[in-house]
Amino acid sequence: MEADLCVFSNIIQSCIDTADVLMSISSDPEVAFRAWGHKGLAALALGDLESARTWLDKCVDVAEQYGDHYAVFLAWHFSSQFSIATLELDSALSIGQRLIRLSEAHALARDELLHRRDLGRAAGLAGRPDEAVVHLGSFLLANTQPYDRDRAVTYLVLLVAELAEVRDDDAAVELLDQLGVELTERSTSDPLIDILQRLQQAVRGGADLRPEDYVADAAAVEASTRIFFFNCDILDEVRRGGASAKPTVVPSMRPTILVDLHAATAYFRDSFCELSDADLAALEPTQQQMLRQLAEGFDVLVTRGNK
Repeated sequence: MEADLCVFSNIIQSCIDTADVLMSISSDPEVAFRAWGHKGLAALALGDLESARTWLDKCVDVAEQYGDHYAVFLAWHFSSQFSIATLELDSALSIGQRLIRLSEAHALARDELLHRRDLGRAAGLAGRPDEAVVHLGSFLLANTQPYDRDRAVTYLVLLVAELAEVRDDDAAVELLDQLGVELTERSTSDPLIDILQRLQQAVRGGADLRPEDYVADAAAVEASTRIFFFNCDILDEVRRGGASAKPTVVPSMRPTILVDLHAATAYFRDSFCELSDADLAALEPTQQQMLRQLAEGFDVLVTRGNK
């Protein structure tokens, strides 16, 4: 599901189809909440906001009934993406605070701080730079490895461009000013400070903000860009309200496989002979169970090889 949704360009309907198949063959809540969540994000990518909201709410319900802390955290994270994508900022701020509490109570997602990243983005868009820079500073400084740092910088560049568009250039400059103070107080020698200064100059000069001008790793830029835009190639249209009027249906690209059950059963009957008890006992328990299920399902005897 995630691969279908996140690749460029994404195969959105395939993500939904896979989720439906998984839910049809498994009642495991670990599977179900992820399936509902990915269906919701896929619907968002299609611009079908009504389905996205319904499926993401179902994701949260299943995760909370399941009770696993990380499942609940991830389900609310999915909902956070929807709220930011649709600029429902009061909801995004509320969910962001919930995610902070979950993370601190159960030590969740502390290596990447994606919840602080999203809360900082929502706060900036809501005109609350003082709050935004605290969370964004934590997120940026937590990602110290080269690839992770490049992804974080990419996200920052895109966020500044978004803030200038949704609010104005002055809001983007103010955020960068305060973020520079925040980072300097935490780490005076961090290279991020130089990047902030370059971003300020670009915004003041009216230049286009391109992550490629600040990050050399093209793979990091592409990965973070997909995340920033929620894998939604029509995000601008969604935010203008043009994509929510009617669901978009993409033809399924999943292959169809035809199985001749009678021929398959005949093949197994003709190809297998009986394993001895000693052979069966030498197998791992899961292998034994698999062979027994195969024998039960096809009414055949199991073997080491062909007759």
